[in-house]
Amino acid sequence: MKRLLFFFCLFLASSSSFGQDSEFQRKGRFLVETGSGLISSFGGGTGFQFVVNEYGDNLTNFNFQGGYFVSENLALKAQYGNFSGDGISFQSFQFGAKYYLLGRIPLNGTLGSIRSNSSTFVANFSAGYGIKLADNIFLEPAIGILYADSPLLELSWSFSMFL
Repeated sequence: MKRLLFFFCLFLASSSSFGQDSEFQRKGRFLVETGSGLISSFGGGTGFQFVVNEYGDNLTNFNFQGGYFVSENLALKAQYGNFSGDGISFQSFQFGAKYYLLGRIPLNGTLGSIRSNSSTFVANFSAGYGIKLADNIFLEPAIGILYADSPLLELSWSFSMFL
């Protein structure tokens, strides 16, 4: 385990030196995020899932997560998620911000609600590391906390695109 942690830290340190001299500007661009939570895919990044379970029920999951950069490292963002199937339906609305500390470390915070038969307050805070794949695409593994009725540790990865 120590070796795995050592190689992960070595990878992060070595990848941080790539692309630091880029002329790419984020301010005034749109942010679109795709990806998934490793614990739960509901409320993940932009995407669509359609699944038929072993009982023949159709399950659909649609999510959108994106925003707009108001400064070089700060984006105001919104998230919408809709899950339905097997006689149940959930909707999630969240609003928040994403800040890139040192241009590379995404700090994300959103507040909103999940609605089914009743409405539940949701708060989500996470931090990660942006691995630059291209000037406008980052791979961002993250760890965070999702609070609905009780806190839940959340591990996720996403591709953030700046359009």
